[in-house]
Amino acid sequence: LMNLKYFVLTGHIPTVHPAAMFLLLTFLGMSFLFRKAFCSWLCPVGTISEYLWRAGKYFFGRNFALPRWLDLPLRSLKYLLLAFFAWAISTMSAEGLASFMQSPYGLIADVKMLNFFRHISQTGLIVIGVLMLGSIFVQNFWCRYLCPYGALLGMVSFFSPTRIRRNEVACIDCAKCSKVCPSRLPVDKLKSVRSVECTGCLECVAVCPAQNALIFS
Repeated sequence: LMNLKYFVLTGHIPTVHPAAMFLLLTFLGMSFLFRKAFCSWLCPVGTISEYLWRAGKYFFGRNFALPRWLDLPLRSLKYLLLAFFAWAISTMSAEGLASFMQSPYGLIADVKMLNFFRHISQTGLIVIGVLMLGSIFVQNFWCRYLCPYGALLGMVSFFSPTRIRRNEVACIDCAKCSKVCPSRLPVDKLKSVRSVECTGCLECVAVCPAQNALIFS
């Protein structure tokens, strides 16, 4: 986001970590064309999360869904985190952005992140442990409640011309599509899925027994 704002303000591609900006633009474009496909098909954190909730389902026989009164406010956390980052960057001038990116910390930010995991603190281990535990019991715990990157991609995907569409004539109302939806969307009740929580994973399309009852277009 910092690199992107710097590019918009100055017209110059940042010399520090320019790949980050191009990756962000690629994933934003992907979200506009194919909804949050990055989250369901490419994200390594999402992959780990999927293994964790599948393990929880295997060992405990099920995953747990938080009650609606708790689920809704928790889902807002990722948007609050995104808003905080957006606010912090919006207050920075082009000079401030360049100064930060060229600072000793900015130059080795990736190494700093690597060292966070190489020499992880007790607090860091506890936080990661809680997130992993939550992911075992609640499907896609991190993605659903805390990921600001997913929140940004979801907001872009809302304007996507493509979405899951339900053919009401072909649909047999078996509700299998809703049961397999990792985002817990009522696919069987909707004519088209516009929710920012839809990741375009196509699980609902794959499980649908009626031909052309659900299509992604």
